[in-house]
Amino acid sequence: MQLKIGELAQKTHVSTATLRYYEQCGLLSRANRADNGYRYYPEEAIQQIEFIKKAQQLGFSLQDIATILQKRIIRVCIVIMGRNIVGSYFI
Repeated sequence: MQLKIGELAQKTHVSTATLRYYEQCGLLSRANRADNGYRYYPEEAIQQIEFIKKAQQLGFSLQDIATILQKRIIRVCIVIMGRNIVGSYFI
């Protein structure tokens, strides 16, 4: 299921401006754009936002969080490539 930016904001208690900023900074995966220009996010974006918020509560900066997320994605890609599995995953 895809979520519009307003729906994602409501579910995560984060403003739409913050979601756009997270996307711009690379903290949040890029949204799919519909022909009407609306942003649509996968449900996994909820987990990404929850991770970001929890990391901030623990004192991590947004730059630190971006580095952590980048390393997690790289590690997953290496594991996937090692198993010859094609796909895109976020853990």
